[in-house]
Amino acid sequence: MPGHLGDGWTAGISATFRLAYGFPGAGMMGGVFLAEIVTLPHVSTPDDPVGYTCRGIVKTPRDTPGLAGGRLTVKAERVDPAGPHMAFNKESLALRIGSGVAGAAKLRTAGPAAFASNGVLIEGNHWCRSPGQYLEWQWSPTHDVGRVQEAAINLSLLVTNKTNGGSGYSARVIVQVLALDGTNIFSSFVDLKNPFLP
Repeated sequence: MPGHLGDGWTAGISATFRLAYGFPGAGMMGGVFLAEIVTLPHVSTPDDPVGYTCRGIVKTPRDTPGLAGGRLTVKAERVDPAGPHMAFNKESLALRIGSGVAGAAKLRTAGPAAFASNGVLIEGNHWCRSPGQYLEWQWSPTHDVGRVQEAAINLSLLVTNKTNGGSGYSARVIVQVLALDGTNIFSSFVDLKNPFLP
């Protein structure tokens, strides 16, 4: 990933910026991104006519949102207003993908085996309107495809501001992934974004 420092700066400076990568969202489903501060070392040789080139490799986690589904979005953002300028172009970023496992299974969609909620049921949808209300999905073991190495969960929930309320609202929800014995495997906040502006 080459980056170039802006005019007026001395060559030989590393580039530090925020890199975000993940799923941009689709339809009513909001995006989910991971972010980290990245520093690319200066790599220009003495015969480089520009002298500003920085390059490095960033390893993204295997569970990066969007990676398994083939729709990954990457964003770069300057973090220090007083620091060096940076310039990127379409060729600045190259993605290398490898399964690491010969004959890895293809992505498969599996619907839940059960659903429960203590929310208010209105026209077929359970609404969480008070603290303590929840939505719970359960998947059965998938013996027909062998051991599941990785899984991704896409959320597409209805969000509004009150009973019979308006559209265009976003929300932050807590998502927990539990094993069948109740052990917490993963928990985090997920931001649901509604791009509709009435």
